[in-house]
Amino acid sequence: MSKVKKYYWLKLQDNFFDREEIKIIEATKNGKDYIIFYLKLILKSIRTEGFLVFRDTIPYSPEMLATITNTNIDTVNIAVDMFIKLKLMERWREGVLYMNETQLMIGSETDAAERKRKQRNAQKRFVTMSHSSHKLSQICSPEIEIDLHKQKDLDINNNNLSPKNKNFSFAIFKKKVLSKYKGKTLVNGIPGLFLPTTEITLTEAGFLNNSVTGLDLTPDDAIMVWKYLYKNPHTLNI
Repeated sequence: MSKVKKYYWLKLQDNFFDREEIKIIEATKNGKDYIIFYLKLILKSIRTEGFLVFRDTIPYSPEMLATITNTNIDTVNIAVDMFIKLKLMERWREGVLYMNETQLMIGSETDAAERKRKQRNAQKRFVTMSHSSHKLSQICSPEIEIDLHKQKDLDINNNNLSPKNKNFSFAIFKKKVLSKYKGKTLVNGIPGLFLPTTEITLTEAGFLNNSVTGLDLTPDDAIMVWKYLYKNPHTLNI
């Protein structure tokens, strides 16, 4: 069974360098080195919920921190003392260092959650686009819009079609689809337009419908779908 991957990221607010404690650190000699060291410690403590420990058990010593962050040992010692005074860090029992802001500055998700999040975001974009023009799609049938533009937008060079589809025009192709596929799914997803999980169906009224939103396609999207189907008739076995 494959191990679930988990991704972390640092959420750095746009006013980070305007904070008083950060300005104080930056204003000191070698201040920029301390800031870089601080951010490295935040990243190092992400998986251990803010604690700076090796393999979840051994507290990092100054020498160990210098090694793993590629920082001069004197810089480490001065920076740690400064961070503690400014309440950015705490020293717990047995010398364990704790970064106070790690939990506030990180986000995480599994690889599966990342895929689902991207899918939801993509679907939300389609929902927004469909809602904004739903009224138009109700008034002006995508099929009428396609008829008005078919000479300009759908006059596809026969050389781009499969051999099976070279013998008839778009008008004949569309008529075949409308007579055979009403109430059925035409295609699952279209590259660059709809996700593979989105079913495009042909309603009994002859409209192209998005299964994710439950709404009829906008005229522009309908034209793109018809173009795709006409150029890829094998998807319909025509």
